[in-house]
Amino acid sequence: MSGASGVGRWLPPQHGAWAFLIVPLLLGLSTADPAWVMVPFAVAWVAAYPLSYFVLQWTRAPQRRRPRYLAPLRLWAAVVTPLAVLLLLVRPWLVWAGLAWAASFAVNAAFARRNDERNLGNDLVQVFQSASALPVFWLLGQETYTGISPPPAADIPADVWVLTAACVLAFTGSVLHVKSLIRERRDPRWMWASRVYAVAVVPVAWWLSPWLTVPFAFLAIRAWAITPDRAPKPAVLGAVEAVGSLLLVAFGWLV
Repeated sequence: MSGASGVGRWLPPQHGAWAFLIVPLLLGLSTADPAWVMVPFAVAWVAAYPLSYFVLQWTRAPQRRRPRYLAPLRLWAAVVTPLAVLLLLVRPWLVWAGLAWAASFAVNAAFARRNDERNLGNDLVQVFQSASALPVFWLLGQETYTGISPPPAADIPADVWVLTAACVLAFTGSVLHVKSLIRERRDPRWMWASRVYAVAVVPVAWWLSPWLTVPFAFLAIRAWAITPDRAPKPAVLGAVEAVGSLLLVAFGWLV
């Protein structure tokens, strides 16, 4: 963050991660009963990402560099903390979701301490973190779940699990695709892994719901059409991934 100023000082540089946060919430709206508690959860959920990012940056930075991360840390902590308290007061069972997310964050922190955040294992942990917001979002709309006991997973309807699985499949494909074009562009094995994966999940998407075939077919086409030797600029890559996310949301609402 040396020399960072303006918005860049307060936000993580991984712009693609925002889709991983927002898509599960948008898909969750297609299945969940509306409830006011979803609003503070959505804000806390999105704000928790920059908070966790700056926590990791602060913990791994040399002592002399840590002060530069304190301002964004305080900002995002000031957003997340009161909302988290409110959510735990009205939905105490969220403590179990919080513990699960804290455990997965500990995995992220372990990779960060080794300066290995881009490890595929770490990316997949983040994929499951993101997708897990969808069933939690559905549960928030159920007024019957207001105690401390964790709601039974069996109570969550099948369409919620279908959309959760779709998020996992799409986000995993995005991780492989972007890696093959940027950090691992010199290793053709990543390109082929991305391509084979993208094609293989199309019939899985059809099995989950025929509507999901459309976004996953688009993702398969983009995996084959964009190659490391002719990869566009990151902004263009991000735009293509955004189109895939929008298609997933649009057709996910039809599931």
